[in-house]
Amino acid sequence: MRFQRGLTLIELVVVISLLGVVALSFAFLFSSSQRFLAQSMNATSAQGEASYALEHIRRFLFLATDIAVPAEGANGAALQFTWQPTAVGGAVATVTSDYRLNGTRLEFRRTAGDPYELIAQGIDAINFNRTARASVEVTLTARRTSAQDTRRTQLRTTVNPRGI
Repeated sequence: MRFQRGLTLIELVVVISLLGVVALSFAFLFSSSQRFLAQSMNATSAQGEASYALEHIRRFLFLATDIAVPAEGANGAALQFTWQPTAVGGAVATVTSDYRLNGTRLEFRRTAGDPYELIAQGIDAINFNRTARASVEVTLTARRTSAQDTRRTQLRTTVNPRGI
C-alpha cells in the first residue's frame, strides 16, 4: 500500500466537533457579556434618574424660606415649601412649591395652581424627614426593571435651606 496524504473521515469528524465546541464557547461568552452590559446600563439608568431627582430637590429646597410639609420632627412622602425666586428688575414674590410621588413618578409644582411637571420616573419611594427647623433629610429609592433583573438605587442627602 502506498503512503497517501490526507485526512481520514474520523479525523475530519473530530476537527469539526472541536470547532463546534469552540464556536459554542464564543457564543456563550458573547451572550453573557451582552447580559452583563444590559444589567450595567439598567443600574446606570436608575442611578442617573435618582441623582437628577435628588439634585433638583436639593437645588430648590436650598432656596426655601419656610417648610410647611412635613412639620418639624416629622417625615413623609410629600414636601411643600415657600421660597423667593431671584427677581430681575421687579418685585420679589413668595412662591409655594411642592414635590409629590405619583405612583412611580416624582412630580414638582413650582406654584400652587400650576400643573405638576415630571422630574423622574421609576422612583419607588421618597421620604422627606425634617430633622430640625432648618434641616431636611431626603431619601430617594429608584428602580429599573429589565427582562433579566430589577435594580434598586437608594440615595440620601441633607439640605439646610439658607432662608430659614
